[in-house]
Amino acid sequence: MKLAVVGSINMDMTVTAERIPLKGETLRGDSLHYIPGGKGANQAVAMAKLGAKVEMFGCVGDDANGTRLLENFKKVGVETGHIKVLEGVPTGIAMITVGENDNTIIVVPGANGGTLRLNAIILPGPIGLPAASTSISVYRVSTK
Repeated sequence: MKLAVVGSINMDMTVTAERIPLKGETLRGDSLHYIPGGKGANQAVAMAKLGAKVEMFGCVGDDANGTRLLENFKKVGVETGHIKVLEGVPTGIAMITVGENDNTIIVVPGANGGTLRLNAIILPGPIGLPAASTSISVYRVSTK
């Protein structure tokens, strides 16, 4: 069985510190890590690592983060043929601060705000429904 995931693809920028800063406060961080992430991407990678055949549908930017994310998918066995690379748009990022066993996250959607058009064929299920073909448009609208 082949699985498809439609969802966000982000580069997580994770900073660890003794604690999360208060409003208006500056703290010194302990470390900074760039980790492939995004809700959809994390699901696709987890399933691939468990042995599933997975294809990811989503968008990345034409930047270094987009390249690294595509390379990571390929390394873990997630098919990337339906990931759209958007020119002139940055890849989505999540800025994560971790401290005192808690975190805060700010997401900048970047390419995740793009449009992706999917063509799908719905196959008969266990109850014997007839096959159907459909087109699905997924739109994410950024609010500025």
